[in-house]
Amino acid sequence: ADALAARPGRVLVQLSSLAARLPAISAYAASKALGELAALERAERLRVVVVRPPAVYGPGDRSTLPIFKGLNRGWLLHPAGSDARFSLIYASELAQLIVALLARPPASGRRGCRRAASLAPGDRNSATARSRRCCPIM
Repeated sequence: ADALAARPGRVLVQLSSLAARLPAISAYAASKALGELAALERAERLRVVVVRPPAVYGPGDRSTLPIFKGLNRGWLLHPAGSDARFSLIYASELAQLIVALLARPPASGRRGCRRAASLAPGDRNSATARSRRCCPIM
């Protein structure tokens, strides 16, 4: 980041996680929050964009396979709590977002969003899963 700051017009895109909102929930979340702070410390010398994607899935991803197998059988993940949400973004869509941010970074302090599927209690199948805006960009 410091080397990048020495080159005018450069942008630092910090790939974080929605987990960074609650750093106390895990070491992973805490590390993402610390990474954001480290990047934002350089915001006076460098344009910094922090992307907080939800869970990322894509080809070869075995960790989300049970979710999609369940959806294919008509089962839907049901997050705990009436207002809980579970969001996913496809890896190539996240990559497109990062490329777009590098090409046209937002103004400092602006928040923007990209759409991703969000599965909520009450949704009966993937066809009724609502599309939500869920990737804060700082």
